[in-house]
Amino acid sequence: MISRTLAEKTILDLGNFEVDRDYSDATRWQCFYVNCPEITIEVHWPNEASRADSILLKIDLRELQLAVRGEFPILSSREWEGFRLSTLQELERVVSRVNELLQQHPEWCVRAASGEEFDPYDSESEMWETEEMRSVRLGQAIYRRALEQLWDGRCAVTGIGLRELLRASHAKPWAECETGAERICPYNGFLLAANLDALFDKFLISFEDDGKIIIAPGLPLQDLEAAGITSDMKLRFVQPKHLPFLRWHRARMATVQRSLGRYVTFVSCQV
Repeated sequence: MISRTLAEKTILDLGNFEVDRDYSDATRWQCFYVNCPEITIEVHWPNEASRADSILLKIDLRELQLAVRGEFPILSSREWEGFRLSTLQELERVVSRVNELLQQHPEWCVRAASGEEFDPYDSESEMWETEEMRSVRLGQAIYRRALEQLWDGRCAVTGIGLRELLRASHAKPWAECETGAERICPYNGFLLAANLDALFDKFLISFEDDGKIIIAPGLPLQDLEAAGITSDMKLRFVQPKHLPFLRWHRARMATVQRSLGRYVTFVSCQV
């Protein structure tokens, strides 16, 4: 038997998926992928009871469903476009694999966001390689949307919510990311007001692991104050997934400053 409460907890505990309450009811949940809300999974219950012998899980992205079905054929439901699951362990295995595949194939997020149909026989279906410029544009749109969701549409430092003043700022620049997943990861940067973004992008400011701002030596204090930037500024929160990208950014900031004959002191034990 599968408990409704434990099934929902299993999905949420795995991360990257959230339940969309607006599109869920007593017999169906819709869960969206946080980095690309266009990708959803649906969990169907046979009735409104708190327990069930089995549940049905549907993945709405065709290429993702085909990949998972190929790995878990015994769970595939012939009479239903999805998977019939009888235990929490089966649910955990399938959703874990969905998470892994989406990390490995960020181009699927690009395609889902663009609304483009997937053709498994199309030799040019890998958009990151065949439509690079379009993929960059769509990928950056996905990244910004993920940041807006993570930071509630407000600057990660000041809390400003005017969208026209906000920038989706990368800690590890787009061109230097090793994978597509890094490029659209919402923890690889921050939603910043334009003045903070300009300095963060040039490695003239960074942040400690606790979120405290680091200002490069040599910047005129009078100009910083005029721009509303002060040494007591701090990120509104920092999550563990931010830390590797913050350390990368601080290391690059140190390198840039050394090239100018300046040295930056970090409180965090790791740059």
